[in-house]
Amino acid sequence: MQKIKTSVSPDLVARGIIGANTVEFSHADPVYVNSSGLLAIGQTGGSGKLLGFCYEDKTTTSTNSTVAKYKPQFIPGFPFVKVVYPSDIDAEQVHIGGTNDFTSGSATGTFTIDLTASTQGSAGNMFIWERDPYGENDNDVVLVSIAEPQYLTFAQP
Repeated sequence: MQKIKTSVSPDLVARGIIGANTVEFSHADPVYVNSSGLLAIGQTGGSGKLLGFCYEDKTTTSTNSTVAKYKPQFIPGFPFVKVVYPSDIDAEQVHIGGTNDFTSGSATGTFTIDLTASTQGSAGNMFIWERDPYGENDNDVVLVSIAEPQYLTFAQP
């Protein structure tokens, strides 16, 4: 159900970071650069900032970082890049404009936005733009973007 909603120009797709070992990347999975400098699947619970969204389905080998050195395609989390994810409960108007994380059970290909434990105005990774983005009376689907991308997390003066 997760899907990149923004029209993607080929110029926007990045492929310059080697993928971590033995990772199953799925389309629209959130990704980040881990402490080893490798592209990995985003963490749940706001424990790390996100870089963007995976743009392909690919499983890396157990020696990818040293032998194959495959670089998965991803889209940087610019504010205009929006993605559709399911949510754990029906979204209400009060959720719009909030920042929420993924549920703890989220995994590759099945990420879910945690609206139950609202972190609105706090440290959630995803900014909620709208509910039911396809107009199908499906309020447990939300349109989001990355609230604070990894490339902007530097020491502020």
